[in-house]
Amino acid sequence: MQHLDGNVDTNLRGVLPPNQWIPFKNDFWTVYRAISPEDFDTKWQQLTGQYPAAQRYLDEELYPCRRQWAWVYVSHKFTCGVRTNRRVEVENRITKAFAGPKKSLKELFDGLNERTDGQSLQETLRVRDVRPLQLVRQFTAPFALLKCYEEMEQSMYYRTRVLQRPDGMRDWSMMNSFRNDNSHISTVFMLRLIRGRGLKIKHLVEVTHIGTNALHIVALLPDDNYICDCCMGMSSGLPCRHYFQVLSAIQTLKFNLGIIRPRYSAWSIT
Repeated sequence: MQHLDGNVDTNLRGVLPPNQWIPFKNDFWTVYRAISPEDFDTKWQQLTGQYPAAQRYLDEELYPCRRQWAWVYVSHKFTCGVRTNRRVEVENRITKAFAGPKKSLKELFDGLNERTDGQSLQETLRVRDVRPLQLVRQFTAPFALLKCYEEMEQSMYYRTRVLQRPDGMRDWSMMNSFRNDNSHISTVFMLRLIRGRGLKIKHLVEVTHIGTNALHIVALLPDDNYICDCCMGMSSGLPCRHYFQVLSAIQTLKFNLGIIRPRYSAWSIT
């Protein structure tokens, strides 16, 4: 995203009138966060129509490669959760702070290890005694364990409601009344992805944040698998807080270690 933002800045800041730059950037990132391909195309046409000076660059340079950067296209692809190099650049700056011209390689190594240990000590202590994470602790790497625990903590702030399929509806894909604008992808698009992958839905579950009322839809699949419209599971390969809320609310749902990608297995780092 940082490179995308930089390219837009480099190519369009001088093209647009100064008073249009900030509104354009806001509108551009609204298009980026479109919740379905159809929504993306609609918003894109509105964007190019509202800012004609930017239309040539947008249509010729960015639109053809939209599947490589727009959220609705990349959110359900497994990328280990990586969408930006900002974290890497921050870590590089910190590394430079540790490493000076008079520091030996061993001193740098010891300094980085000390910093890492300090960051993870408290989280590791909090995770140690949580019984539901025994399988995760046994078979996955520390990062996956800590991330699962963090998402479990956040799941406490949601409530769950199982959605009933209306009479006469043979399949969830027949539904067209979902309106979930606050989610990362629309429910209709999520159902289309599930159907396109040849998967069947056992239940649709509505998960709502108690404080903000933010709404997410979780599709429960056979063999205790799931897909959530937040896309964390598909993008990062780790279960999201909405899943953990559903897991705690539905007794018949069993934790399936397979929802954690093999990338995070304990053996992948040995």
